[in-house]
Amino acid sequence: MKSYFNHPAKMELIHESIPERMQRLAEDDPDKTAIVMYHSIDERYELTRMELWDRCLRFGRAFYKLNLEKEARVAYCAPNSINWFAYDVGMMMTGAVPVHLHLGDYDIETVLDGCDVVVIELKEHWDDFLAIAEILPGGVVRCKSVPSLKLAVAVTAVDQPENALLLPEMVAEVDAQYPQTFKPFPYIDPEDIGFINLTSGTTGVPKRVRHSHFNVLNCPPVRSVHDEFTDDEVRFVNCDMSYLNGFPFDFLQLGSVFVCGDPAYLNDPKNFEKIVSIWKKEECTMLSVDPESVKNLKYSGFRTRMCVSSGEIMTKDMIHNTFCIADRMLMIYASTEAFRVSHQVFTKSNIGQYLPGMLGLPTQGVEVKIVNGMGGLMELGEPGILSVRSPWLSRGYDGASSSSLDYNFWLKTDDVASMMPAGDLLLKGRVSDFIIKSDCCIPSATIESNVDRHPDVKGVVVIGVPASDIDEDACACVQLVSGRKFDSASLRQYCKDYAQRDNENISGTKTIIPTYFLEFGEFPTIRGGKLDKLKMKQIAIERLDLEDRRK
Repeated sequence: MKSYFNHPAKMELIHESIPERMQRLAEDDPDKTAIVMYHSIDERYELTRMELWDRCLRFGRAFYKLNLEKEARVAYCAPNSINWFAYDVGMMMTGAVPVHLHLGDYDIETVLDGCDVVVIELKEHWDDFLAIAEILPGGVVRCKSVPSLKLAVAVTAVDQPENALLLPEMVAEVDAQYPQTFKPFPYIDPEDIGFINLTSGTTGVPKRVRHSHFNVLNCPPVRSVHDEFTDDEVRFVNCDMSYLNGFPFDFLQLGSVFVCGDPAYLNDPKNFEKIVSIWKKEECTMLSVDPESVKNLKYSGFRTRMCVSSGEIMTKDMIHNTFCIADRMLMIYASTEAFRVSHQVFTKSNIGQYLPGMLGLPTQGVEVKIVNGMGGLMELGEPGILSVRSPWLSRGYDGASSSSLDYNFWLKTDDVASMMPAGDLLLKGRVSDFIIKSDCCIPSATIESNVDRHPDVKGVVVIGVPASDIDEDACACVQLVSGRKFDSASLRQYCKDYAQRDNENISGTKTIIPTYFLEFGEFPTIRGGKLDKLKMKQIAIERLDLEDRRK
């Protein structure tokens, strides 16, 4: 049987913009709590739905006076606060598109490219910005390396640079004049871009992923997993709201209460007892915690209905650890481009079904297929590229000429997985960890172990280089032991001899002998010392003169 699975959706789709949705929630139940924010156990802030909507309106009116063109990109870099979401939605109301940033994580010129305005709070981020740009009177920006930049806005006066516009002053000025000088907001279509998120940048350069209002409001909420969850749920989240894991999807879709705060405080193991007191005070029914924080959970006298985690794959021991505070553990497989793809709910009664790399069953409304380099379906159990299709996929990448989707609206992810007979998915690794062939995917590690046996080889990284537009060949990038001479023919024969002796093969036909060997003095790395396989691949393609075969 072939690796394809379709989980039909039972949900009604929402055809509204995010601001329209916010207004509807405020009018339906104005006094219900919307967001609670903790910066410490003694520093708590709360907004009702109507209070939140009022702040969205006030900031939107202030931002609208900047007279930006529709879909202007606004680099938004601010930590969690009670106003973070109001500022975000206020920008959307003007037709602008917030670009959610963490400036310290990336090359600043790369991520600001194409942006019209910066909205920044912290001094360290202003310091990074002022290293490449100058702020003139009136907040006007002059920047040679990012000429698209026009204005700079400070979130607070604490670290406001000279000449930068100040957001609270902008709001106060418009409040004093409203409604005499106010002009109506532009029409926002649900299919318009709502905001932009950056990928993790593990390949060296982060991609800016565009999400429409429709995408955001229709990606499956927790209620698509368990129908007994209601609008009265209280969800605790311990990460930045600018990350998709921290964005208040459930509040927008279901109207549930969103509890968040300063991630540094919420994730400090020394504060665990204080965090438990927050869970008790707010009566949290769902706890969204990152995999690293799961390790710090312990019995505390508090229990909730469900723990939710996404990001890194959870081990069996980590899942077990969540049962000390929750009845169920919801493990989510998601991506910046696809939102939620699949999930698995674990309890004490089914934890025995856990398998390493388990991603769970595709979520409602999601189609998944496992394909080879040609796009053909793999047999069940065979590894291939995981491809996804759903109504809430991203709208491509900002600043890129090509979409992330193929002509049939399938998103080919960067993950290699296999599919079990019931449709469950097992992660095998990243695409960069495999050689993608027209009929199979060969693990690079299998080839690396063969090359690494050679006594002259100090280190080896095997990457895929284009053989055609649907096929890759294996290229072994090697570092030699000091004083040894590089000889590709000798390396190839050595690998061939071992392959024949051990009778090692992939799918019965694809041997583990690299097509190419290249010598490297040093392997390129990205931030944190991780191997930069993308850069290595680019170097290999240039040295092997394979540009005309590039996909």
